[in-house]
Amino acid sequence: MQILVRDIFRLQSLQTAHLIAGREGILRPLCGGTILEMTELGRDNASELLSFSFKPQEIMITALYNVKNDVKSQCDVIRALNKLNAAGLIVFYYGLVVQKFDQRVLDLCDELNFPLVVLNYNDNKHISYADVLNDVLSLNRYENDSFFRSIISSMWKTKDSGGSIQEVLSQIANQGELDIVIIDTLSQNALCSTMSGNRLNTFLNNELSRLPFDASRFELLIDETKYCGRHYYTDYLELSVLFVLSQRRKRVDIDSLFTCTKLCLDLWRHALVSTRGGNIINAIIRGDWQQAHSDLGYYRHGDAEQWNFLICSRTPSLPLMHEVKSLLQSEGIAFINGGYEQLEILIFNRAPDPDAEALNALVLSAQAAQDPAGHFACATNISGESELFSLVSETAKEWAFTCSLYKNRYYMGRFELIEAIACKQDLRNEAAIDRARQILDPLIEYDRRREGVLLETLQIYLIDCDCSYKQTAALTYTHQNTVQYRVRKAVSLLGGNFEQAAALSAVFHAICLYRQDPQIFS
Repeated sequence: MQILVRDIFRLQSLQTAHLIAGREGILRPLCGGTILEMTELGRDNASELLSFSFKPQEIMITALYNVKNDVKSQCDVIRALNKLNAAGLIVFYYGLVVQKFDQRVLDLCDELNFPLVVLNYNDNKHISYADVLNDVLSLNRYENDSFFRSIISSMWKTKDSGGSIQEVLSQIANQGELDIVIIDTLSQNALCSTMSGNRLNTFLNNELSRLPFDASRFELLIDETKYCGRHYYTDYLELSVLFVLSQRRKRVDIDSLFTCTKLCLDLWRHALVSTRGGNIINAIIRGDWQQAHSDLGYYRHGDAEQWNFLICSRTPSLPLMHEVKSLLQSEGIAFINGGYEQLEILIFNRAPDPDAEALNALVLSAQAAQDPAGHFACATNISGESELFSLVSETAKEWAFTCSLYKNRYYMGRFELIEAIACKQDLRNEAAIDRARQILDPLIEYDRRREGVLLETLQIYLIDCDCSYKQTAALTYTHQNTVQYRVRKAVSLLGGNFEQAAALSAVFHAICLYRQDPQIFS
């Protein structure tokens, strides 16, 4: 299997790269890459130096800084590379260094069938030259190895068909007659493995702690079992790739297997991030907050102390979740993404910013959509991990209760979640129920005697419509003046004034208790 230019777009570092010209050249053979910034070919024998240092079928990686504003020189570079039988050109920091290629450059690439690939600066601030070069070299390192070629081919077919990383890791492991375990270095959790369930439990309980995962690479023999570890790091993942084999096993090319495994990890990186996030989220929900606190270290963003989270049902998928993740990636902010039962949970550390228009706009647009398919919760500016852990844990475990409380609204914020937790707790508190009865008794009695709907109207007005007469009228199919009369009548019967914060808070909590269990008020 010959490596072609089109294959580089499967590499993790080039997932967001764009081919903007020379599309007919994507079938050019590719044998490696070269980084070069000396692209002003008219000076200092640069053209001659290029011919000596550049090999045919390599792809050139550059920002074209020296010729960023010189269309003629940019065309000279492309002609020179094409004459040297280059595979193509990858331009970094596009939009920052080279603001935009002139049409003459694009036309030349199309004429020569010379692939011109760009990495937009705003979308790829976290991608380095080394990331791209290492990925390209890894792709070519074992090009003549039949096993490597078959694994790469199978890997891409599996990925394109929606298959799992487990399938490809099993193929790699079978070739080496060994097991592979992918370890999250920070939490020491196994993200995926080719071991059987019992074997994996034995490994995690008895063997894992004996291995030096702080080393970039190691080979260790323990009780006739050989452990070979290699460090893997990219973006939000810091992993150890562990190969476990018998001492009696014939010699195995671990470096070749690691190269295959690394490409596999690159392709399924986002799924592994979710797996890692799932481990942290499960630790939070099961109450292992010490472990969760330790695991959160990688996700803390500078000096930011405020945490934020979103929760929604996994099906149907919520566009907001994808949009927020894309926004965080563009800002270089690591996030925890995982699931609990039927929920998707996203946690991130981000400094409070009243001018964070992009994130605010996403939440507001989702809130305005009022999707009847499900609810979503968004809690922001949570100060401290204890409150974060408590709120995420209680919300996830009591999601059905919370959604039934706010049954007529799509969006739930931080304080709605806090109220739902308090409501759930007070339904088991007789003293709290007695207080709620005392508050609502005049209204309950009035509706009972007159077969009225004041209590129902007040529920919708307070819980579902944020004290909006207009929204309450729309939800109850009632004229706005009628809603206003009913609410004012209810408030007068309760003997309070909703302009007083204490009165509004007490009535709101009592109304929530009533909605969730009207029978206890009879």
